[in-house]
Amino acid sequence: MVRIVLAAFLLVLLPATAIADKRIAFVVGNSEYVHTPRLVNPRNDAIDMVAALKKFEFRVIEGYDLDKAAFDKKLRELVEALENADVGLFFYAGHGLQVSGKNYVVPTDARLKTMASLQFEVLKVDDIQTLMQGSSKTSVIFLDACRNNPLARDLAAVLGTRSDVGRGLAEIRAGVGTLISFSTQPGNVALDGKGRNSPFTGPLVRHILSSRGDLSNILIHVRNDVLKETNGNQVPWEHVALTRPFYFSLEGQPAATSQSPIVTISEAAEAWDRTKDTASIDVLIAFVKRFEHTYYGDLAKLRIKQLTTNVTRPPEQDYQKSADPNIRTKPDPKSIPTTSTAKANQPVLPSTPKILTGAYRLVAENFAPISGKRVGIITNQTGMAGPDGHLVDRLARADNVVLTAILVPEHGWEGRAGAGEEIGTKHDSVTGKPIFSLYGKTRKPTPEMLKDIDILIFDIQDVGSRFYTYISTMGLAMQAAAASNIAFLVLDRPNPLGGEYVSGFVLEDDHRSFVGQYRIPIVHGMTVGELARMIHKESLLPGLQKLRLSVLAMEGWERRMRWQDISDVWIRTSPAINRSDAALMYPGMGLLESISSVNDGRGTNYPFQLIGAEWMDQHNMVARLNAQGFPGLSFEPAEFIPELPKGKVTSTRLAGKVLKGVRILVTDHKVVAPLEAGIGILKTLREHAREQDQSEIIDKKRWLAYLAGTQRLYDQLERGRSINEITASWKEEIEKFKAARGPYLLYR
Repeated sequence: MVRIVLAAFLLVLLPATAIADKRIAFVVGNSEYVHTPRLVNPRNDAIDMVAALKKFEFRVIEGYDLDKAAFDKKLRELVEALENADVGLFFYAGHGLQVSGKNYVVPTDARLKTMASLQFEVLKVDDIQTLMQGSSKTSVIFLDACRNNPLARDLAAVLGTRSDVGRGLAEIRAGVGTLISFSTQPGNVALDGKGRNSPFTGPLVRHILSSRGDLSNILIHVRNDVLKETNGNQVPWEHVALTRPFYFSLEGQPAATSQSPIVTISEAAEAWDRTKDTASIDVLIAFVKRFEHTYYGDLAKLRIKQLTTNVTRPPEQDYQKSADPNIRTKPDPKSIPTTSTAKANQPVLPSTPKILTGAYRLVAENFAPISGKRVGIITNQTGMAGPDGHLVDRLARADNVVLTAILVPEHGWEGRAGAGEEIGTKHDSVTGKPIFSLYGKTRKPTPEMLKDIDILIFDIQDVGSRFYTYISTMGLAMQAAAASNIAFLVLDRPNPLGGEYVSGFVLEDDHRSFVGQYRIPIVHGMTVGELARMIHKESLLPGLQKLRLSVLAMEGWERRMRWQDISDVWIRTSPAINRSDAALMYPGMGLLESISSVNDGRGTNYPFQLIGAEWMDQHNMVARLNAQGFPGLSFEPAEFIPELPKGKVTSTRLAGKVLKGVRILVTDHKVVAPLEAGIGILKTLREHAREQDQSEIIDKKRWLAYLAGTQRLYDQLERGRSINEITASWKEEIEKFKAARGPYLLYR
């Protein structure tokens, strides 16, 4: 758990003739935590910030040692106070953490013992940011993280070393009219203060009181003081997109104009990406107020309609009518859920999930199917067995099985190794068990790895694409288990693409490789359990006749379901599949690995949702792609700089270069056909490159053939075939595959 200080200043520009700004502040200092040792600085930091702000005519809402219910109550008061405010400020000092790239502030009664805790015990910073930005037009966020993080360590320990509880805080990008400042760089932690205040908040308060300069100037002085106090070990970081200077001192504040800050499409898109999964109607209303006249404002309205249709609404008088009866025009403070109503009205990760994975069922049945066995397991960070932790940790604690070995696929035990990066053998720091690599010197379990195993379990979240290598690892492990007379158990998990969408060329034998081992289409529409049954009985690999295969099926999953229909939580399956939309787009966008001069979003926060090149005319590309009408997708111009992952030797295409590009936006996941869209993007890129005087951009033709499973895709692109002609060319083989897979399907 990291301690953070968060402040959001919201500035509405007034006419030059207006009277002094209406300034509202919400200041919280949480020191007395129930389930973790006391923090010394936060209460002092909050007290001193309150005193400073009152000197500059802020009306301050104060909160100290707030539990979840008290936090909710204060937020209701804040929503009411912010009405027609010109400047709003939110300051938080206390514990915080990041999980899966999202930041949270932590009330004093939080326990954080399960993944479900993130749904109802803490507050998501994205939601707070959206709420504040919707009430005013400019925001500034301060986060001060310190070294003491017991709650985060507890959560990571419960979830096991496979958890995605990150170090420090995750980067937050500033939209237009926003300044975001961290006390230290994202992914790092700040130092504990030895005096009254933290090393960051102390200088911040001091310079707010003494400086007549604008906020950007104040932060320069704060940064220098922090560097000096910490001997250079703590470097404050910020991301700035303010549209005019802000001064705490009214004497320094220049006359404002009545012009509203510009709202750009990219700003709205980034804000929607932070907001789209929220279950808070008030956050969505704030989003609509900020971005009402954009496409994303319409999406927010639809999300509100879904929530107000599918949950028990508060009394009707808590809603103000608008032209759309399903949209509240103003966040009424009475309608912000309390702790109890939030649990009732918001989707959470319950102790019994809507869909029971094979891993969850195995734990729920107290490991009865494997009782008395010595167990080896092929898994990685995705092998969660429900809200109470990772399956490996549950196996290690069980008294009726013996965990003897852990085997891991490409990307490693924690899923952080880059594509194609070899990984070595080591030991798990939690269980002490050996971790054998299946993506190093060997890709098949050796007899030495299996010598003390009675049953080998496969439990990994796949992404539903033939060239994602986890299913290749599964097949080779099935061969090894059969050769060693070891039982093989697949714990089934959802296919994030669903079970109805089947598309692409069926693999040809001449193009068999580790990214394509089976005669199946690129998108097969099967779960790993169903696919294992088909591999076994159809002899898609040799040497499986004596395999003792079993599958522990899911409960509750249906073929029509894509991941977005199942859960708002996605545990990254590999460094580039960091969100469910990345998994959705991967089958088509993965084909761009055949082009060296185009980045596919890797090295950014949006893998497989960005494309860019130095030579690209992004406006021309956007127009051409939007004109093709790919279902469930839209495209907008983008400019980005891919970054090389810290500590990695693997390359990120075009890392460090400014790229002109296109952002791919998923507007309706249910109708997206990712492979067809990806081939369409590949075809359009190739044509556009020639117009930009580029030579043949598909410079890895052999790799494209391995990914597609055939040479036919490149040949068809070379002949200028249309998308419809290309997809028609695989129709017959898809129908044959669907008939062949029928006996092995487990779900309707």
